[in-house]
This record gives sequence, C-alpha cells and structure tokens, in this order.
Amino acid sequence: MVELKDQSSLYELNESAGSGPGYEIFHAREKSTGASCYFHRIAVEKGLKETEIQSAIAVLRRYGQLTYARTPRLGDAWMGDGFMAAIEYKADARPLDPQNNNPFLMPNAFAPHKVAEATLALLCSLHFYGIVNGNLTTASYGVGPLNKIHLIDTGIDRSLVNSFNKANDDMFMLSTNLLGHDVAQWALMVITLMMRGSLNESQLDDKWDEIHFQRVRERISRIFPRQELLQFFMDCLTGFGVNDPKFDSATDAMRKWYDQELWRMWE
Repeated sequence: MVELKDQSSLYELNESAGSGPGYEIFHAREKSTGASCYFHRIAVEKGLKETEIQSAIAVLRRYGQLTYARTPRLGDAWMGDGFMAAIEYKADARPLDPQNNNPFLMPNAFAPHKVAEATLALLCSLHFYGIVNGNLTTASYGVGPLNKIHLIDTGIDRSLVNSFNKANDDMFMLSTNLLGHDVAQWALMVITLMMRGSLNESQLDDKWDEIHFQRVRERISRIFPRQELLQFFMDCLTGFGVNDPKFDSATDAMRKWYDQELWRMWE
C-alpha cells in the first residue's frame, strides 16, 4: 500500500481542491493514463518515530479496504521527503447544501427517507472498517451521476494528521465515542437539510446539557411528527452530549432504522 519511493512525478498536479492543518488536496491527473484523481499531501515532520509511521500506514490500509458503492477509492500512497502522499479516485459530485443543492427540495428525484438511508449507509461503510470521519457535514456528501448520493469526503487527511500526532493504539479513529459522534453529526446534517438551514444553536459539542437537547427536540418535533422518528433522531444526537451515545456506530443506528421500519413513518 505505501511505497517508500516518491511517486509524485507520475502525477500532474493542478489547482488546489482544499486544505487544512497539516495537509492539502490537489486536483491531479495520472500521466500514464490521463485519469483524473485527487492528490493528498500530508506533512510529515522529520525524526518521526517508527510507531507513528506504522500507525499512519495502518490508517491507510483501512481506507484502502473501502469498497462500498459511491465511496472514494484509495489508489496509491507513498512516503516522500517530509510528506506522505495518497492518490484518491472518486466520482465528481455536487456537495449537498441546504439552499442550493438540497435533495429534500427535489421530491421528484429524492424520497426523503431514501436520502436519510443512503447517507447513513455510506457512513456505515466507514464504520465497518473503524474509520471516523471526524468532521461530517452536508459537504461531506454530494449528488453524483444518475442522482445518486455519494460520499465525497472520507476524512482521510484528518485521520493521517492525527495518526502522526498520536502514536498510540487508542487513536481517535478507533474510539467508540467518536463513532457515536459521527452518528450525531449525520443526524444534524439530515436535520439541517430538512430545515434548510442550521438549528440556530451553538455548535453541537460535549458541553451540551439537557436544556440544549430539549430546545432541539421542540424545534425538530415540527418536522418529525411521528414520535418514533423524532426519538430516533434525538437518540442519534446524544453522541454530542453529556450522556453516553445511544448508538456506538452507524451500523447500530441503521439496525434500529430497519428493526422499527422507520422509513414507513416518514411524512
């Protein structure tokens, strides 16, 4: 999966596609085939411990095992001089947006319960391999070919940056609590799209108390008139709060979705 020889010369880098602390992503082209791809460049400090390098390689291997439909594919990776690089292939998709690209405003193309189920299923594909996105937002998903919803941000860059900063076995991407946090972020994303905007609350985090949750319940009860559906989304959101997450991972949430046949309750 990870080459020690720098393979950068095999790719033609174009404009930046995004960046964050310790990493940058570029639109790129594979020179030998002309295939479009994304070039991820993650900074690596000199003198890195062997355990930190192995930790990052373990993260890459998990991403390399992603085979779920409509998730990005990791094509190649290597260590360069002061950086790690990864090549990612994914379908072009327009990021979801509450106002400009909102599937809940396209009833002829998207049934509301299908949007929730499809996005949750994509999150399940990450959690199956113990991958935590860590920053799930509406822009993590997009509408791609044939009006299919795609995952367009796996969180690979943030995972690698954190793996270089935390060289122990109990890294964040294996944390049950943060898998629950992903589920809460997924629920917030669905609610945000349905409401065509934010909840007008402070950022959801572990400082929330019962008053915050009660305010949210009152607001979203207008869009989830069925008690079972309302309670499901409240149970998802508890991953942000002072209580233990009701769902340890997205697969637990999906199991309840099917067990209670929640799609039948969608208005």
